[in-house]
Amino acid sequence: SHLILKSNSISNIHEKTFDSVGDILIELDLQINQLSALSSKWFNSKLRQLKILNLASNQLESFTQLNHLDLPYLQILNLS
Repeated sequence: SHLILKSNSISNIHEKTFDSVGDILIELDLQINQLSALSSKWFNSKLRQLKILNLASNQLESFTQLNHLDLPYLQILNLS
């Protein structure tokens, strides 16, 4: 399944946000929001089936959390 949340002024994502859809989510589009940081906790525990992650046009200040991602099926990561 696909979850498109682009252009919603999202600045923070609680670690339980994807509890109910994480095991079926294949694409997550968070582009054009206001995210400045990411937590590897919600990626690793909830989004294991994710193939496409779009984080383009956010305010990400650091990518160090991405070093700890465990997304075995991820094929496309957009950070532009």
